[in-house]
Amino acid sequence: MPRRVLVLSYYFPPMGGTGVQRVSGFVKYLPRFGWQPTVLTPHPRGYFLFDEQLEQDLRRTEVDVVRTASADPTRLFGSEQKVSLPDKDRHSWLQALSQLVFVPDNKIGWMPPALWRGLKVLRAGSHDVILSTAPPYTSHLIGGALSRLAGVPLVTDFRDDWVGNPRHHYPTPLHRTLHRKLEGAALRLSRRVCAINERITASLRTRSELPADRFTTLPHAFDPDDFGEGEGADSSSDRMTLTYAGTFYDAQTPAPLLRAIAGLPENLRRSLEVVFVGLLPEREKERVRRLGLSEQVRHVGFVPHEEAMRYLLASDALWLTVGEQPGAETISLGKLPHYLAACKPILGLVPEGAARDVLKASGGARLAPPGDVPAIREVLAAWIRAWQNGETLPAPSEAFIESFDARTVVERLAGLLAEAAA
Repeated sequence: MPRRVLVLSYYFPPMGGTGVQRVSGFVKYLPRFGWQPTVLTPHPRGYFLFDEQLEQDLRRTEVDVVRTASADPTRLFGSEQKVSLPDKDRHSWLQALSQLVFVPDNKIGWMPPALWRGLKVLRAGSHDVILSTAPPYTSHLIGGALSRLAGVPLVTDFRDDWVGNPRHHYPTPLHRTLHRKLEGAALRLSRRVCAINERITASLRTRSELPADRFTTLPHAFDPDDFGEGEGADSSSDRMTLTYAGTFYDAQTPAPLLRAIAGLPENLRRSLEVVFVGLLPEREKERVRRLGLSEQVRHVGFVPHEEAMRYLLASDALWLTVGEQPGAETISLGKLPHYLAACKPILGLVPEGAARDVLKASGGARLAPPGDVPAIREVLAAWIRAWQNGETLPAPSEAFIESFDARTVVERLAGLLAEAAA
């Protein structure tokens, strides 16, 4: 008989995004390794990404989904209402206000209904373990409380660092102290802790001073089913296609790449098409027009996850960026395993850190500092000339890609759950 795990995840289909894809992969493949998941998540409300395809895929599985109410700020929007991603200045202002008012985050209003419903689920069934994934870190508070109240062991999953999160700012020393105490409590209550990269794992382990064998690194993964038979979307064959899939926020910006393209010799620039799949801020659309790159840049907009993967497959090369910011060394990027799985050359505009470590090890990436326009231009020029000459650019090795397959990662997760439940 399969064992049972209660999965706590605020972000879950029909919401989209990389955090959703991680937990979707968990619950899709855990039954293959002897674990039947029950997902506890709030009813979806206002969000900037919805991916109905992910939800349809999960409906074809045997995953039980229990939805609750929540008193967080997104309840101000209607049910499953798509909202616009705020511009950089407004987003920064809203983020600062949220971090001043809410501890650990503005999803704390999910905690009372999640506790009430979670206890009912645990008392009605024979769940062997609880798995909470964060952010939001409210999930770990709920997981810890349920673990204490129901006597069910807890495993915590960190998609970002907590106290060391580069996107979190502490308005006062009291705020930082509260976060440290909450993080420490969640880690002490966890039988096992997993994080998406070694740098976050080390950060959590060092602050907690807990035994090293309690911590494991489980990277972001790609679902092989998302790539079908390997067929890509339609693309023009008379230009080299360079694709970015995802959203720009914080220090992540296409500005250096666009300036590098604008400075290419005309014969090279005309041989390049840059495709943006996802949300592109208005300020960047204006930058494209200002630099005279309207002929070189194509903005597809947000598409379902599987369709986005087809754009990766149809490309000649891919690019991504992390951006220079404090704590950037802990950022892995959820899109990176999907880039690797597409088996294309990758231009990585990344500082020293977790993302650069993976790209260097892949054997199929060229790297440049995020803001080094001449270095970016040099890579692009070399790649375009190679493409014009019919040369094959290096791509990630198959053996390396396999380590990011969701089936491989979830098998390891299943082992952690078994250890926690023992």
